[in-house]
Amino acid sequence: MPVLAVAQQPEFSEIQQQWLDESRTLGKVGYYVTNGSFVYGAKLLGTIRGESLIYHESAVYKHDETRFLTLGRIETADKQVYMATGWMKVQENWLKTIDILLPAEQVTKSDTELETELNNARKRWVELANQHNPLAHVSATYRENATYFGAGELSEGHEEIADRYFYMENPDYQVDLVATKLVQIESDIVFETGRYYTGSDRRGSGGIYVIIWERTESGNWLIALDFNF
Repeated sequence: MPVLAVAQQPEFSEIQQQWLDESRTLGKVGYYVTNGSFVYGAKLLGTIRGESLIYHESAVYKHDETRFLTLGRIETADKQVYMATGWMKVQENWLKTIDILLPAEQVTKSDTELETELNNARKRWVELANQHNPLAHVSATYRENATYFGAGELSEGHEEIADRYFYMENPDYQVDLVATKLVQIESDIVFETGRYYTGSDRRGSGGIYVIIWERTESGNWLIALDFNF
């Protein structure tokens, strides 16, 4: 079973390694939130299951006392998988609400040109979100088969995602995104995490979001995965 984290800073790397060790033969084994979890890139994990797996944690982001995001890598003898995990404290256990798995063989730091392109794509997302038309917003900034996961619920496609963002129709609603990390997974795929702020005064530390951007053949960056706490 998952390791209980009693310290102020949970030992997520310990839980991840234990999960990897047990998942080689047993699968999820109670490490995920029941009826409220999602694995993006699950097929990738299947390609390395059965091998000796080592987890290396690279960053921990706190949403609040009961929700965290961790970033890291799974390594085998000849492969690497980039991994982001959203954690929730359920009673006294830290459980996964989302795992995001991406191939890491070509992972590089983002360059200035790429950052400028994504800054513009993010700015467009914010501008359209604040125009209070969720379907127009989602249709313009998400891939047709995009996935949204939040509050333990999965939605796919423009109409379903727009329905989840119904509250943006409120004329007083305002949101902003501030990226804290960009990781280029492949030439046309970028992992982003940062903080979202609602309202005009930006009080508090904001909430955690994750976006996977994909560049289309026309050169536009659209969202393939959207996750937030």
